[in-house]
Amino acid sequence: MPGGGYEYVASGIEGGPVAEILIKSGITVFVLKYRLPNTSGVNYKHPVPLSDAIRAVQFVRFNAAEYKIYPDKIGIMGFSAGGHLASMAATLFDKYKFGNDEISKISARPDFMCLVYPVISTEKSIMHTCIKSLTDCTGKQNLQDFSSELNVSAETPPAFLVHAKDDKSVPFQNSVVMYEALSRLGIPAELKLYLKGGHGFGVGRPGTDSINWINDFISWLSKLRFQSNSTEN
Repeated sequence: MPGGGYEYVASGIEGGPVAEILIKSGITVFVLKYRLPNTSGVNYKHPVPLSDAIRAVQFVRFNAAEYKIYPDKIGIMGFSAGGHLASMAATLFDKYKFGNDEISKISARPDFMCLVYPVISTEKSIMHTCIKSLTDCTGKQNLQDFSSELNVSAETPPAFLVHAKDDKSVPFQNSVVMYEALSRLGIPAELKLYLKGGHGFGVGRPGTDSINWINDFISWLSKLRFQSNSTEN
């Protein structure tokens, strides 16, 4: 799930280029073009983007045999606002249900998640304003749902979190509070804080240590036995 501040889907930076690298490592990739809350003429506010994320997991798992992938090795990855959406899908999958077809009956729980410079929290000191675009209401329930570190449970999947300490757009503390919430419940999680990279570095900003994140992520997947997602491998 590419980022874009819930204003656009930055697939040119955080979609295709990332997918190409992961595919070379034997990982099947789907890039989600989710609906945006700023779309004119329609109401795509919350929970519409979340429905796209949850249904995407269900759709891929439902069609796992056709895609020749393992249904128990389906993860979710998100960047920036896409990381916020991915984290909501990974923590609220059992709270929301969308549709009444056969796909809606499939488990929506991701087997793992990777959050890259994600927006996570509604805590005022670290909150990114893109969260506000999801709703016209600022009620307590929305704040709870939108603050993923508050929704971590024993069923939340393992997580790999990536952030640069010099990120001036989304404070790296977003990843820290998510990592701490996962750790408190004993959920396997790894947090990579790179010194340089800023925000929106995609596959990694040349000349900074952020270029290491994809290889670090693949190594983490290997340790969890998630790397190969093709039944033909």
